[in-house]
This record gives sequence, structure tokens and C-alpha cells, in this order.
Amino acid sequence: MKVLIYVEGASDKLALKDLLDPLIREKWREGVDIRFFPRGGKKNLVSDAIIRKALRFLQDKPQGRFMILPDLYPPNMGRVDHETADELIAGLNNRFHEIASGWNVEATEIEDRFYVFCLKYELEALILAAEEVLKDHLDTDAFSSTWTREVEDQNHDKPPEEVVKEVFQENDEEYTKTVDAPEILEAAEHEEIAERCPQQFQPFVDLLTSLGEE
Repeated sequence: MKVLIYVEGASDKLALKDLLDPLIREKWREGVDIRFFPRGGKKNLVSDAIIRKALRFLQDKPQGRFMILPDLYPPNMGRVDHETADELIAGLNNRFHEIASGWNVEATEIEDRFYVFCLKYELEALILAAEEVLKDHLDTDAFSSTWTREVEDQNHDKPPEEVVKEVFQENDEEYTKTVDAPEILEAAEHEEIAERCPQQFQPFVDLLTSLGEE
């Protein structure tokens, strides 16, 4: 079974692949091939082009799974208007059905293999959820910066990446997403991060875990 997961950028791909590596390896042994692909930004991911790619793949691979995993932040970027996770997910699912109809494709035959999740509000929420690992990474025992403990409720006004940058700055470090995010999340446990991010990341991990068990 091939599973394609499209994310916004290279840092998302690297960090998620490192975080989920034990699960990806386990699924590989069960015959499930999970791969991440960057799209060069949210606008390119929340797009009709990615829906068309999904339709082509799902028609060509009857056992395949296609997933879209954009950040929720910033709002209203891309093909669908959205400020909430529900609006983003519903908007992309609606576009899937609309484009499938224009292609004379019966969407109901493949829609159960097409999935939309989101990182609420962005990848750095997972880093905030890995607080102990973040402390080790920065060689500190405590942070003066504060954030919403339900990290998926950190909001558009102060998104998680802004908080992470503050945490690095207070420790005289500069946050480099392509370097620090993979390093931090590679050292974290994906089950623990999922438990701390129950709204969007937990369902995503649960779905990956279930693949191959049907």
C-alpha cells in the first residue's frame, strides 16, 4: 500500500519523517509505504492542483492513500477560505468532490482513501508539545516564555513558530526551522506528542497506525 502525504515545505517533511520514523518503519514491515512530499508553501498545498494530483493517484492506485497536511496558520491562504481547522478541512474536501465531478469521476468510490488533516496552528505546535526535549536541545531547565498548554489552541495572533523563536532567543539561540525542528522532533516520542495534540495530530497518527490493519 502506497501512502502519499503532502506537506507545505521541506522542514515539515524532514521533521515529521524524523518524528514518525519508528511508525514509518513498522508500517513498512507490514507492507505500507509512507512517504512525505513538500509543496513549496501553503498556497501550493491548499490548491486545486493538489486535488487533481490526488484524483490521478487514487484512480491509478486502488489501494493507495492520499493525505494533505497543511498548517492552519496563516488563515485564508490558498484555494479555500478558512480560519478554523474545520473550515480548512471541509473546504478541501468540497473541492475534491467538485473537481471529481468535473472529471466525471465518482468521488464516492475513492473519497474514503483521501484525507485532509492540518497542523494546528503549524508544525511548531509539536515542538512546544515536546517541551522536555526542547529544554534538552537548548540546555536549559526552564523557560520564561509562556504559551497555551493545550498547544493546538495557540492561535493566529501568536502562532507557535513565534513562541518557539522567543524561546530560542531567551536562550541566546536563533531558531532555524530546517535544522532545529527535525533535531528536536527526532528525539521526541510520537505517541506522547500525539497525546498532547489530540485535536488534529492525534487523529492523523491514529490513521497512520491503523493502515494495513484493515
